[in-house]
Amino acid sequence: MLPIDSSFVQVALYSLMSCLAGTCVYLGEFDPSQSNNKIIAVPRSTSRATEYHDRIFNFPLSRMIVTLKFFIVKYVSLASGILQGVYILWRHYNGLPLSPYANQALAFNSIAIFAFLLRIWCYHTLKQAFTYKLKVTEDQKIITTGPYTYLAHPNYTGLLLTLISLYGALMGPYNALLDGLEDKPFIDLTLFKLLHIDSPRSIFLTFTMAGAVYTTCWFFYFITYLRIADEEAMLRSHFGKRYDEFLSKRWRMIPFVY
Repeated sequence: MLPIDSSFVQVALYSLMSCLAGTCVYLGEFDPSQSNNKIIAVPRSTSRATEYHDRIFNFPLSRMIVTLKFFIVKYVSLASGILQGVYILWRHYNGLPLSPYANQALAFNSIAIFAFLLRIWCYHTLKQAFTYKLKVTEDQKIITTGPYTYLAHPNYTGLLLTLISLYGALMGPYNALLDGLEDKPFIDLTLFKLLHIDSPRSIFLTFTMAGAVYTTCWFFYFITYLRIADEEAMLRSHFGKRYDEFLSKRWRMIPFVY
């Protein structure tokens, strides 16, 4: 039996996790109620639905902001993850060392994968009750199983974890592609230095981090400030005191915090 090259195993794991993280973030940005992808798809409800005022989707500007967020997170994450996976293998076969931040990247990529699995669990627990827009059906029930046993909004917990993962390897400083970019300034201007766009490496990192920061602002305004409040008001209107009782027994998103 040929000996196993432990260094290649480490490189292969690093590469695979990068590809998986990007793919998981990409898949997690689709609407399961409108998807035919067997991994994320949920059954479509045949019951009549009542739509509620949705401050995220009802205004043109907010729809544009959400559309841009989906584009950034879906396609930048997917491209980043796949390109990093290929580049990591390329470096190995050309005798170049593994990134000094490989362990940190693995940790953040693991968070991205875990976040996706949590969201899949939410989708398949809710089934027909899952919708992107605020609506309830005539036969809808309060879901108290799966992740909803512990949290009122576990899908948003998954979104928050996805957001955290972006700051690691997918859009952050542990991106393997940074290892191949020159950090030597090509222009000696104070403004460029202050904006961190004075070298190929700093330009790449600044623009990818800008995407992560944009997504952070979107999450904390549109999800924690608007969506959760609107969603709870809708469910409270539909279920009455039963929903208040449901909320009283669970954390909303973060155990022991919120």
